[in-house]
Amino acid sequence: MHGCIKAGIYDNLDGRIIDIDVKSFYPNLAIQNRFYATHLGEEFCDIYQGIYNERTKYPKKSPENEGLKLSLNGAYGKSNDKFSFLYDPELTMKTTINGQLLLVMLAESIVDTLDCTVLQANTDGLTIKIKSEDYDKLMEICKIWEKTTKLELEFAEYDKMVIKDVNGYAARFTNGYIKEKGIFLSKREWHKSHSMICISKALNNYYFNNIPIIETFKQLTIFDFCKTVTSAENWGTQYHSIKDSKLHVEKCSKTTRYFISNKGGVLVKVNKHDGREIMVESKTNVRIANTIDSSIELKDYDINYNYYIYECNKIIDTIISTETILLNFDYD
Repeated sequence: MHGCIKAGIYDNLDGRIIDIDVKSFYPNLAIQNRFYATHLGEEFCDIYQGIYNERTKYPKKSPENEGLKLSLNGAYGKSNDKFSFLYDPELTMKTTINGQLLLVMLAESIVDTLDCTVLQANTDGLTIKIKSEDYDKLMEICKIWEKTTKLELEFAEYDKMVIKDVNGYAARFTNGYIKEKGIFLSKREWHKSHSMICISKALNNYYFNNIPIIETFKQLTIFDFCKTVTSAENWGTQYHSIKDSKLHVEKCSKTTRYFISNKGGVLVKVNKHDGREIMVESKTNVRIANTIDSSIELKDYDINYNYYIYECNKIIDTIISTETILLNFDYD
């Protein structure tokens, strides 16, 4: 139960785009159906219920809410971890299989009743496009499902969705807020990769603000263009460049930050045992950016904008025609 419609741009000009999520899906499946780890007993469900009730006291996205959400979802995750005291594969299977069957039941009820299109389906919900006049019918179907399953649904409405694949999409709520996933994610948690975040920012501006790719690039910082390479245990990274007509080899740190440049050197991974070499970026020059001088303006860096525009266009190419995207190369 994880898929989406073909890549494309979907709007609400001829209907409504409704996102349906099951509220705290896996924890509530266990609570409502009394699923518990056999060795812990049914009291597990009562404790689980208490954590869930506590979470509802705090606003969404607040630290308290997020912490309790992690506790709830983590308990399910640990049911499939053989090193956890919560380990019980039967609990895992009861939760996942029943959960997906219930979502299929919801999707089936909607599709069999309404003239609609399922845009995507994931672990805990659906996004569908319906005719505007069918909204009340949709709500009736969902209420029946809630009564049958003892689970609660949450609803949101989009006016536009840009879908690359099931793991990469951006959806704009009717209030203007944009939900970003995968390649479109421009606001990333610090423990996540921030490589080439310029791509996400440019794509979002392109699709939702009609701003050309290069115009977004001009407003960013050098950090937005950086990528990182990390050396594995038996490998080291070197920076090869030409200085005074001679090859200069610089040993890099385990994690090296760099950006794609018009001139510069190349990054090479070298095996410590047999000397094998692997190019980190083939056919492109790079510059190391482990230290940044904040006084240098973006325009003074030797950024290869063509590289980043090409990366954007590879994504755009899966969504709209090649004839349209080539216009973005005119950035001078």
